[in-house]
Parts: sequence; structure tokens; C-alpha cells
Amino acid sequence: MTAQLYHSSQSETEPGYGQLVQVLVRRLPWFVGAVVSTVGVAAIATHYQSPTYRSTLQLLVEPNVRTELDLNPEQTGQPPSFSEVELDYVTQLNLMRSQQFIEQAIALMQQQGSDICAGWETASDCLEAIQTDLTLAQVVEDKTETRIFEAVFTGESPEQTQQFLTALQQVYLDYNLQAQEQRVEEGLTLVNQQLAEIRQRLGGSQQALEDFRQGENVIDPEQQALAVTEALNTLIQTQQAVQADTEAVEAQYAAIQESLSVDPVTARAASQLSQSSRYQQLLNALQETELNLAERLAVYTEADPKAEALAAQREQQLALLREEMRRVIGDTALASQAEDALLQEGQLSEIDLALVSEMVATEAELRSLQARQQSLANTEQTLQAELNRYPDLIADYDRLQPEVETQRTSLEQLLQMRQQLSNELAQGGFKWAVVEAPRLGQKISPEPKRNLLMGGVVGLFLGGVLAFSRELIDTVVHTSDELKQQAALPLLGVLPEVPTGAVQRPTVLPFWRGISHPPVPAIVQWLPFRESVDLIYKNLQLSADKLTSVMVTSALPNEGKTTFSLALALSAARLHQRVLLIDADLRNPSLHHQVGIANQGGLSTYLAGDPSIEPVCLSLGGTMLEMLPGGPIPDDPVQLLSSKAMKTLLTRCEADYDLVVVDAAAVLGLVDALQVASLCQSVVMVSRLDKVTQADLTQATAALARVNPLGIVANGYRGDIKRYGAAAAAAKPPVWADVN
Repeated sequence: MTAQLYHSSQSETEPGYGQLVQVLVRRLPWFVGAVVSTVGVAAIATHYQSPTYRSTLQLLVEPNVRTELDLNPEQTGQPPSFSEVELDYVTQLNLMRSQQFIEQAIALMQQQGSDICAGWETASDCLEAIQTDLTLAQVVEDKTETRIFEAVFTGESPEQTQQFLTALQQVYLDYNLQAQEQRVEEGLTLVNQQLAEIRQRLGGSQQALEDFRQGENVIDPEQQALAVTEALNTLIQTQQAVQADTEAVEAQYAAIQESLSVDPVTARAASQLSQSSRYQQLLNALQETELNLAERLAVYTEADPKAEALAAQREQQLALLREEMRRVIGDTALASQAEDALLQEGQLSEIDLALVSEMVATEAELRSLQARQQSLANTEQTLQAELNRYPDLIADYDRLQPEVETQRTSLEQLLQMRQQLSNELAQGGFKWAVVEAPRLGQKISPEPKRNLLMGGVVGLFLGGVLAFSRELIDTVVHTSDELKQQAALPLLGVLPEVPTGAVQRPTVLPFWRGISHPPVPAIVQWLPFRESVDLIYKNLQLSADKLTSVMVTSALPNEGKTTFSLALALSAARLHQRVLLIDADLRNPSLHHQVGIANQGGLSTYLAGDPSIEPVCLSLGGTMLEMLPGGPIPDDPVQLLSSKAMKTLLTRCEADYDLVVVDAAAVLGLVDALQVASLCQSVVMVSRLDKVTQADLTQATAALARVNPLGIVANGYRGDIKRYGAAAAAAKPPVWADVN
């Protein structure tokens, strides 16, 4: 986890533009070669290119008449009228580009003694070539399209380009004049046809309207419908008033009935009888006889002769009274119904007679109102039936009447248009006028500067394509991020790239076991390199529970593993660790060259059976560490590295020292590194950027996967590593660079 955190803070910052620049720098030969090649091709093509000349013709294309007649009013729904002309530039351009004009111009040139098609095998080939060399476009000024069209013709002769455009100009003007005359004739013909059609449609529309009015007996159904509607509304208001009056009279009639002491039938009859004097006299006589009879019967019995005479008199009076009642009332049924009540009740009082009179009057008024309601209801039905037939009539009328008006208006306006159009025979259509006549063609090609510039632009593009194409097929690892992705190991840190300069090799001293004072290599004393190694060592300590031995290797030779081994040992020694540095690359030992000591005896002689070999104690830059060089190159390094003595040596050294750093051979192609790695606690692999390939990393990491690899170190990092404090400004690159 610590290594990953380190990578986040120290990994290369490669934004999009920076990465592109790095790719271009790496592939600079490809890029420069493409640019030089394209510029050279452009220069050669320019040298052998035939000269080309160009001549121009400008025509003003605008409406000859500012207004245009609308001859199809039935399509637009509007009457015929003049409207502003909209110039169709696309149609005009297509017309001017048509093949017939070019053929006419060629024929005109041949008549004038100049054959532009001379040298062509067929006329179609010549025509196709002229169409390719002729360009027609609309002139644009200040981002606004003008009414000026420009014809541009290119050819191999300045005179020929001018002659062709002059002939084309004459063809355009002749066609324009003929088109104007033809348009006026066609316009008059069309107007006359439209007049006949409109007259015929107008007669049919008028006859249909007349038949409609006669058949339906209406003049204007809409106005008549409004009149019926108003009458119906008035009738409804009258019905509402009559209804209110009827309800009031009914209430009054009911109140009178409640006030009377007799029923209405008796009351009406009594009212009539009260106005008959004879009936009143008979009634009074009857009442007097009944009174006398009652007094007689109170003394005597019914068998009394006088009582019997009074009874007979009473019956006779009753018969006369009934006869008079029927005569006065005139309704036998009503008289029979009211007879007993009248005889029992006697004569009505004046109040009752007044109420009866009022009731009779109220009843008559009520019957009058009810009759009026019925009459109004019948009238409403009649008006409603009349109104219901008007919607269909109005729809038919609205269809017929506007058609008549439209046709009549169209006829009047079309007659005016025909008169006006006939007065403008010299006008119509579009007018093509020459703005700028053709001149002698001007030379337009070749243009050396433009061609070379275009060659340079194409070269830049092609160079970029080649550079990035080469980058895509390149398998070499160039950045620390690529290294981390391909190695599938934690990135422990990066070692800065050191510019190569003058090589200052240390002096080789005789091999001895005492303390020596050889010069420290400049690269491990360089502050940025030393601080990077210190940070890597701290990451190693945090990655392992207890770091006692670490083997340093690489996928390929010359990736900087030896220099890193020495720097790692010095970094641990500066942190007060007792460190032993062992050169286990028995095929190519080089640590002794780094520190400037002899190599007569070392690891190979010790493993071969010489127990007197001991590590050399070194003081490098004020730091003490012990080192065991590789010794003479043996015949069979693998036999020595896999011996029991090697295992015993590492076990004893891990017990005697705080850290044992072993510089081993490269991983690929040899078993030496794997053998040593199996005896060490952990492994660190150094990879040089811009050298190791993705395949090498994959093979190396796969080989080391079973021997506890702690991570990988990126060597040759070209980015800026941020430093802290004034020491960063004082850091200068060393004068000696490691080659292993």
C-alpha cells in the first residue's frame, strides 16, 4: 500500500499535450522525414506543373418586374394579385450551368474561327473538360449574397479563356431576351385561359345560389334565423310572465275557496240565485211555511188538518223553488247537486256572495291565462321547428354565397391584371446584365510558395500520423505508469535520468581487507538520485515486516541495477544500518568498478572453497558499509550459487547484518537470479525506461512471481521530481552515469 501511495505522488504527470510532445520527440526522425519528403515532392511537382490561366465574367441577375401575378387564386385561397418576386438563385445557377449553353458557346467560337475543342478526341470529352474548368457562383460581400453571378473559366491560354467567356456571355444575353418575350406571350395566354375558367365557374355558382333560394324560399337564411331567434326569445320571456301570473291567480283562487263556508259548486249556484228576485221570494215563502209548520207540529200531530195543509203548501213551494233554480242555473246536474245544500244553507250572506263573485272572476282569469299558455306553447313549437331547419340552410348558403363573391372578385381583378400585363409587354422575367466583361486570362498556377506551404502542412500531418503509428506498434515501456501496468507489481519509486557527460572513473585499489577510502561514484552522491533511493528504501521497509535481505535484479542487462544496489546499500548505511553489499552477478561482476577496488578475491572464490575471503569495509562519502565483490568469473556460476555454501553465507550474513543487499544477474535467459532470489528474503527489480519492452517485463515478473517480489523501480525517469527546500536548487547532475 505504501508503494502505491508513493506512486501516486511521484508518478509522471502526462497531460494530453505533454504526452503528444513526448511521442513527437521520440519519433522525431519519422516526423522530420515525412515533412522533408512531402515538401520535396511539392517542389518537384511545382517545377513540372503546366501554367494555368483564369478569366472571369460577372452578370447581374435581378427581376425585370418588381411584382409577379398570382394566376392560381384557388390554390392559395386569395384573389389574383401582384406580389413581390423572390429570386430563386439556385435555379438561376443551375440554368446557367446547363450543358446547352456551353454547347452554344463552343459553336459560336467555332463560327468566329476559334476551336476550343481542338486536340480533343471527341466532343463529349471536350464538353466534360470545359464543365470541369467552368465555375459559376454567387458573389458574396460582407457575408451577404448579392445579385451578381460570377463565371470563372481556367485554361492553358489567356486568349482562349477570354474568348470562351465572351461567347458564353453572348449566349446568356440572347437566351435572356428570348425568355422575356416567351414569358410575356405565355403569361397572356394563361390569363385568358383563367378568365374563361372563372367566368364558367361564376355562372355555375350564381345558378346554384338562385336554385337554393327558390327551393328553400329564403333570401338570407342567416338574417332570417336571427329574426326567428329573437322572436323565440321574446316568446320565452312572455311564457315566463304568463306562468308567473297563472301561479298568482291559482294561489288567489285557492285562498278564496278556503274562505267560503260552502263548496265552490254551491257557492257558484248561490251566487246566481242570489241575483234572482223571484227565487228569493219563493225561498222566503218556503222558509215562512216551514216555520209555521214547525210551530203547528209542536202543538199538534202530523194528522192535524192544518198541519197537513202546511205540509202540502211546503211541498208545492219546494217544487216551485226547484223549477226556478233550474231556470236560473240552467245546468240540471249542477242544480240537482246544489239543491239540497241551497235548501239547507238557506240564503248566502253578503260576504259569501262577494267571495263567490271574486272566485268566479278569478276562475275566469285563470282559464284565460291557461288558454294563453297553451297558445304560447304552440307558437314556441312552430318557431323552434322553423329555427331547426336554418343550420343546414345557413351551411349551404355559406358555401354558395362566398364562392359567388370570390369568383366575381377574381374575375374583376383578373381583367385588371390582363390590362396591366398587356401594357408591360416589354417587361417580365429576369434580366441578365453584364457587370464585368471577360478579360485576358491571368496566370494562377503554379504557385511555388503555396505549393511548398501545402507540402509542409501535409508533411506535418503525415509526419504526425507516422510518428503515432510507430508509437502504437512500439512495445518499449517509456513511462512509469506503463511500467506499473505491464509489470503488475507495486511501483516503489523512480530514479531520475542523468545526462551523460564526461566519465570520471574511480581509481582501482589493490584488494585488501582493511578499511579503504575509494571515491564515491558521482551518481549516488547526486542529491535528486540519493533522495529518490532513500524514499525507495523507506518504501521497502514499510512493505516488509522485517527487511533483512533484498536481491536487486533487472529483466535485461544494463538497466542500472548495480548502481541502484550500491545506492540502496549507502542509503541504509546512512540510516545507521549495518549493511553488507554482495555482488552475486558472477557472469559480469561490476560492483568493484563502482567503488574502485580490486576483484582478485570475492564471492566466487569464497564459494569455490576459500573460507579466508571476507567482506571489504568501505567508507564512501562518510558512510561505512561492507562489500563482498564478485571475484573472478567462474566456469559454472550456477553451480556455485546453488551450493550449500551460498545458502550458509546468506543465512549467516542476515544474522550478522541489519540489511544484506545482493546485486544479481538479469532475470531473462539465465537461472542465476532465480537461484539467488530463492535464498533471499525479498526481490526488487530495476527497469530502465525507453529500453525494456512489455514482453520482457511480462516474462521477468512471471519468473519472479514465486520468490516474493516487493516491487519495481523505474530508472531513467525524465520528469521533474519535486524537491523540498534550498537543497533542490543546489542539486546538479553528476559527471558520471552508470551503464549497468
